[in-house]
Amino acid sequence: MLVFVIPLRNPETSQDWERCNSLCQQTVRSALAQTDGNVRVIVSCKDFTPEVSDDRLVILRHPFKTPERSWEDQHRDKYLKIGHALVEARRHAPCYVMKMDADDLVSRNLSSNVHEIGHKPGYYINRGYRWTEGSRLVRPINNFHLSCGSSNIIWCEKDDLPSSTEDDMFAYRIMRLGHNIVVQEFEKLGTPLVPIPTPSAIYRLSHGENLTSHVSMNGHVGTRPNWKFWVGNALRLSELRPLTRTMRRDFFGTA
Repeated sequence: MLVFVIPLRNPETSQDWERCNSLCQQTVRSALAQTDGNVRVIVSCKDFTPEVSDDRLVILRHPFKTPERSWEDQHRDKYLKIGHALVEARRHAPCYVMKMDADDLVSRNLSSNVHEIGHKPGYYINRGYRWTEGSRLVRPINNFHLSCGSSNIIWCEKDDLPSSTEDDMFAYRIMRLGHNIVVQEFEKLGTPLVPIPTPSAIYRLSHGENLTSHVSMNGHVGTRPNWKFWVGNALRLSELRPLTRTMRRDFFGTA
């Protein structure tokens, strides 16, 4: 089984809650639209009512106080929600677990790749796309896991996951490592992750709801600038390509 763990920010800290909610609806549909349906999707949130009805979807109402609008406090809130969702994920262990930001998208073939290859301790997404919200173009990127948090899939036994939100086990801390260092940390442990063989995620930008954000042409900003975004744009790491109908089918969870 592949379990998607999705922390969703609070309405009070969102710049546009209606927009934030819409993004998460698309993220949930994308995760549920897997060709291999052996998945669970766990959303940890204060307020979210899914537009889809699916027994594989769990909505957890978190017990934490509303964070301040600072990046530090919202980031702390995000990881409290991840921990909350990991307690629920423990019920499905042993399983693969993927932390997924509430505005990103995954390929509908991700789960089938994970289960068919069957690698333990897990995977990282090396190839994906960067997409500016509203654009008809995408930018393919390599080393996707260095740019986007929705990029690591870790095999977890039950004891590798927290039994409560107070649990601070080492294995749990591994699940909270920054996405850009997870691969090297698992190599140090002698249990390397392997790359998913096909482009498997879309990193969505410039919609105004990123925690680590990017200023868009329409003036939307998040709560913290991201130098990687500007360097990547300046270097033009790859040529833009059309966002095709096939890509919309594969990533957006729609026909």
